[in-house]
Amino acid sequence: MLLSPVMAVCLLIAAICLERDMFFSSHFTSFWSTIRTIGYMSVGGIIAFFMVVSEFIVIQRIGVVTLSVCGILKVSATNNKRQLST
Repeated sequence: MLLSPVMAVCLLIAAICLERDMFFSSHFTSFWSTIRTIGYMSVGGIIAFFMVVSEFIVIQRIGVVTLSVCGILKVSATNNKRQLST
C-alpha cells in the first residue's frame, strides 16, 4: 500500500473538517475562480516536483559525492556570510 494516497485522503478529511469556511470564500464562488485558485496552489507543488526531479538527474549524472561536497561548501559559505554580517 502506498503512503501518499493514504496521506492525501487523511489530509482531505482533516481539511474538510477544520476548514469548512474556506469553501465559501470568494476564491471558490464560481467554477473558473475555483480552477484559478487550484492552479495558483498547484504552481508551487509543480516547481518543487521538478526541482526534486532535476536533483535526481544531477545526482545520476555527476554522482553523490560531488553533490555532497557542493552542499557542504554551500552551507559553510552561508554560515561564514552570516557570521560576517553580524
